[in-house]
Parts: sequence; C-alpha cells; structure tokens
Amino acid sequence: MMFLQMLKAKLTGQDQEMYRLQSESSWNWITTNSGVTPQSHPKVLDLCCGNGAFGGRLRAMGFDVTYADLRNWLSPEFANQPFTPIDLNSEELSKLGKFDFVIFSNALEHIGNPAKLISELHQVLNENGMVYLAWTNWLSLYGGHEFAPLHYLGYRFANALFPLTAFGRKRHHTLGKDLNKTYIGTVLKQIRSNKEIEIAAMAPRFFKNLKFVVQIPILREFVCWNLAMIIRKK
Repeated sequence: MMFLQMLKAKLTGQDQEMYRLQSESSWNWITTNSGVTPQSHPKVLDLCCGNGAFGGRLRAMGFDVTYADLRNWLSPEFANQPFTPIDLNSEELSKLGKFDFVIFSNALEHIGNPAKLISELHQVLNENGMVYLAWTNWLSLYGGHEFAPLHYLGYRFANALFPLTAFGRKRHHTLGKDLNKTYIGTVLKQIRSNKEIEIAAMAPRFFKNLKFVVQIPILREFVCWNLAMIIRKK
C-alpha cells in the first residue's frame, strides 16, 4: 500500500523517497480526475514548491514548470529552473502570472491567511485552468506535524510541552506562526465563496477510496488526515 511505503520513508528519514512516493500517488489521482496532460495544460506552477519534487515529476513528463516559494529550497537538480520568490502572507498571487495547472501541496496550513490565497486562486489560472490543492487539516492525527498529538491541546500548550516530549524529534515549526489551524469545512466555504472557481473532485489524499467521508461534517476533520482536491476555473 502506497501510504505504508510513504509512512516507512517518513519514519526512517528518507524524505526524498517520501516526496517521490507522495507525488506519484497524487499524480495518478490527478490524471484520473482531471485529464491534465502536457498537451492540454502545458504551463505549470509549483506553488510553495519546497525542494521541487512534485514539479520535477511533471517537468520530466514534458510540462513547462515554474517554481515559487518564500525562499529557494529547490534541490540541486532543479537549481537552474525558473523560480519566483513570493510571500503569500503579504504579496498578491497575481505577481506570478497565469498558468494552466497549479500544484499547491502541503502548504495551506503553513500560511497565515488561507482565505486571502483562496480568494485569489483564479488570478493565476488561464481559461480551463486547474489547481491541485492538498493539505493536512488541523484536527487530523498529524495536524500538528511534529507536535502531534500535542496540537489537540492548542498552540500555547503544544509549543510549551514539545521540548519535554520530543524524544529526539526535531522541531521545524512554531504553532500559530508557520503552522496554523485549518479546517476542511472552513476551506470548503472559502472556495465556494469565490465565484470564479469550483471544486471538481476531492478525497482523502492517502485513502482515496473513502471519499464519501469528505461529505460528513466533523467526522471528516478527524479522518481525512490530508485532503486532496482539484479546483477548476469556471
């Protein structure tokens, strides 16, 4: 099972392998539910790209990929690829230009104002453009990332207790600063309030056969773990 392979890679510190498996699994679902190809949607933006693994997969398939993030963390193999720095908390998304397909994976929970970004998504999409959005919602088991399960206690207590319970885990975030509460119900409302876009498909990212769970309020917040969706411009 792909999820167990990703979990093993994560627990054994094989981050590059985890990102590879994650992008492979995600791309299989994207193609099934969107029909995106290098011919139909050639121009791609890997937004909050991190090391560039996801965009790199599409680039190898023939897509024209531009990378964007707060800073350039691209792997050496992508060092000479188009990159634009952007602070999603303060800058307009439109500065990046327009694209046929946008990858926005594992980043929504790390920005301070998700509602602002969602309200601007259509600004970076060409006609028939699509967005792949996937993120770890707050109430899922891994919602607190390295803080889990302390995140259920809230920002203040989780930040304070982490050093006492880390057991060798490295701290990468500060809750309430670069890792924030996001709820599936709230994000769905924000997307639906933007009349320029609509949801084409959605499912739990690692358990896609359980897509019915997304339709059940409260339960979905705890069960989804990570929600994946395809958003398209109307």
